[in-house]
Amino acid sequence: MLPVLINLPWLTLYSYPFLMGIGWAVGFLYAESTIKKQFHHLEKIFPWIFLGYFLSAWIGAKVLFLLTTTPVQRLMYANASNFWLGGGFVFYGGLIGALLFTLILKIVLKKKLSSEFFYHLLPSLIAGHAVGRIGCLLAGCCYGKESDSIFAVMTNGVARLPVPLFESMGLGVILLLVVSLFKKQKTNYAVSCYFLGYAILRFILEYYRADEIRGFYYGLSTSQWISLLMVFIGVGFILKNNFKKI
Repeated sequence: MLPVLINLPWLTLYSYPFLMGIGWAVGFLYAESTIKKQFHHLEKIFPWIFLGYFLSAWIGAKVLFLLTTTPVQRLMYANASNFWLGGGFVFYGGLIGALLFTLILKIVLKKKLSSEFFYHLLPSLIAGHAVGRIGCLLAGCCYGKESDSIFAVMTNGVARLPVPLFESMGLGVILLLVVSLFKKQKTNYAVSCYFLGYAILRFILEYYRADEIRGFYYGLSTSQWISLLMVFIGVGFILKNNFKKI
């Protein structure tokens, strides 16, 4: 746990926003390189598209965070400007916000943006997410259960499982698989690999997290219910690919 990377009289650098920024930068550069290789006609408008994704994901992550807290906490956070500009995110909320923005783009710019374009943004999302989780680890958020395992790290004075690190490593594996499938031009399988892979990864890791602030419903956390929905989406892309072969 290292919430502050640099602490000087003239500069304080916090690990969470720094790694989060690095994650977005990695995502942007990765996506930009893909645009230059495969979607030349979108180079000029891509920065604006990316900005739209950034804002929609930011708002989505904040809104889901609010929805999964208690009414009292919800009111407190919603009225605090430092909440909207600072920490307090739920990844799945950001993903939902980004998917809604994708739907809007497809409606507004349907002649310019193909489904292939959106699919090829996935590696950027995965890479940025993996880097961002390292920021969670250093900041001591999204922490795991108390443990005496050799893998445990000190978080807020207690030895806990480094769940963000496990998630980051899992995302790295998913990234390699997705990129490999894209290179083989198996687009639907690549998309399915992400939705199924991350859904399973997140569903399992939720059992090892100890931050119950996000709420539990019928024995499962909010993120586990969303993970189940992602499984259906992933299966849908596999079926879509199979139907094309018929």
